[in-house]
Amino acid sequence: MSVKSISLKNIKVQQNSILQEIFHLSSNPNYDSTQIQKLNQTLIQTATKIENICSNQQATPSNLTNLSRKIYSWVKFLTDEQYLKLHLKTTGYVLESAKQLLGIHGQKSFKLMIEITNLAGLYQVRKSASTAEIMISEGFINAPKAVLQALVESALVGKSQDNTRLIRSFANTEEYIAVLLELDLIAEVVAENPQGKFYNLNELFDKVNHEYFAASIPNHV
Repeated sequence: MSVKSISLKNIKVQQNSILQEIFHLSSNPNYDSTQIQKLNQTLIQTATKIENICSNQQATPSNLTNLSRKIYSWVKFLTDEQYLKLHLKTTGYVLESAKQLLGIHGQKSFKLMIEITNLAGLYQVRKSASTAEIMISEGFINAPKAVLQALVESALVGKSQDNTRLIRSFANTEEYIAVLLELDLIAEVVAENPQGKFYNLNELFDKVNHEYFAASIPNHV
């Protein structure tokens, strides 16, 4: 018997709440391990709740609709504390780069929001007269600082040939693609392993690394 696609109500609201927590934590360079653990528990509880909803309908996260599945995979990805720390570090760096750039252009009063997430494209920006929301693909969490700066400049000031070249060059690397493949495969892996909450995402990285890249990508986390 086939299982129909499952759409989760309010899952976007839950993701936005987590993104706000991440942004708040990244805004404070002195955050401690207790705060990271608290955020990690929120992510684990959210992922487990989604898995339980699927299980109650005799389904798995692989049966989620596209949006719900993308958000679930992103949440599950960040339940690995090492990935979460890297995500926080990169968010913090992007935020500081954006503040510095706005300061140079006399726009210190701008209200910023930085989101690194399971995005369809490379980056997006929403700007108004006083706010700027920068959304960046999760694939950039391992990106060099020069690439992150290029993303910030492209989003806030406008595209340039050099910055576009930098961004696209990194987006074509095995490192970037491996993160996107991990996100894409998480729901399938949990479907194969019902005890998904015990799954080690480093093992998923190794699986992707061996199957797609002949183990050529270093695991930095």
